[in-house]
Amino acid sequence: MLHDVFSATVQPGAQKASYIVQFLWHDLTSSFDFIGRYFPTGSSTDSSVLQELVMTTLKTFNSYAFKVSILLCDGTSSNLTVMKILSGQPRTPFPSRPDAETLRERFFVEASFSNPEDPVDNPIFLMICPSHQVIFFFTTVF
Repeated sequence: MLHDVFSATVQPGAQKASYIVQFLWHDLTSSFDFIGRYFPTGSSTDSSVLQELVMTTLKTFNSYAFKVSILLCDGTSSNLTVMKILSGQPRTPFPSRPDAETLRERFFVEASFSNPEDPVDNPIFLMICPSHQVIFFFTTVF
């Protein structure tokens, strides 16, 4: 007999999640992926909550010997705000070099922060997901 797990777990008066913040771990040297913690929320997540979730997840991954080298996010405003806070550039636009010869040099940003959970203090580099940027580019240009 099939059973609807969702209907059995819903508590009266409980708010359903509208959003899920999901963390994934991908091995850079193999095809091993690990679906990490997820956090259901009733509304969109602001940067202060998101920063706390990032730090909690870093602590969890590190406690199981998963090393984090890159934090990859889409370009939503709360993600960008967290990236700026972590890289030490809160409340400012990422720096650009208007006198640079190429666009790459003009807008190249090296954003990273020290992993507080890593005893060796390896940096975590921050990166905006390239596939999301391409989609954004196509939707704004065409």
